[in-house]
Amino acid sequence: MKGTFEVRTSRFRILIFDFDYTLFDTSAGVVECMQRAFAALGQEIPQEAPIRTTIGLPLSHAISSLNTALSKAEVDEIARHFLRFADVYMVERTVPIPPVPGLLLELASEGFSLALLTGKYRARVVRTLESHGLLECFDSILCGDEVRGKPDPEGITKICEKWRNRSRDEFVLIGDHYLDILTAKNGRIDCIAVSSGQTSPQVLASYEPLAVIRDLSGLRAVLSGSVPARGAPVQSSPLN
Repeated sequence: MKGTFEVRTSRFRILIFDFDYTLFDTSAGVVECMQRAFAALGQEIPQEAPIRTTIGLPLSHAISSLNTALSKAEVDEIARHFLRFADVYMVERTVPIPPVPGLLLELASEGFSLALLTGKYRARVVRTLESHGLLECFDSILCGDEVRGKPDPEGITKICEKWRNRSRDEFVLIGDHYLDILTAKNGRIDCIAVSSGQTSPQVLASYEPLAVIRDLSGLRAVLSGSVPARGAPVQSSPLN
């Protein structure tokens, strides 16, 4: 694909990516750290499936949704244990979702500016990107320990300030969760939804993003403008 797409053919110039389930599969690490964190406090250990559905939520919201009977103090304590275990297990259990590694390198080389907006903490995000040779692809990275969580538009606002000479029509957020769509709307930019996570294409489409794609191999079709009506799925090859 390299060299077959030119940035000038797209109205978008700044591509803002979510991290979990959009660029990387963090589920194995999240499940392990969450189960260990609950166990450390002597709480009933949640099952893998419900933990996976919380990925992408702010950490405290994820914990409380797994056990609604927890007090705020208990949620905070489990969160502290989670972060402690994440320092040990998360990076090595995080893997890129195809075709992410090659695609990011190509997009950066073609003249797009890439940004990352995630609820994960900076130290682990940077270590993960470094381990896959992708850190230099990004011109801006904002993490959960630096800005308010989605759907608050603070992260979008700060990224737009970095490119203050650009119109908001030139920014697009790419993410797998309905919160990404709401964040983009709150920040007054477009969103391309990708159904490589735990949210179905139908649910994503109900929030009216610019388009819904199965995985990032369908991204170029949207960037070039060759997409069907708003919210309709763009077919692309399945994950492998």
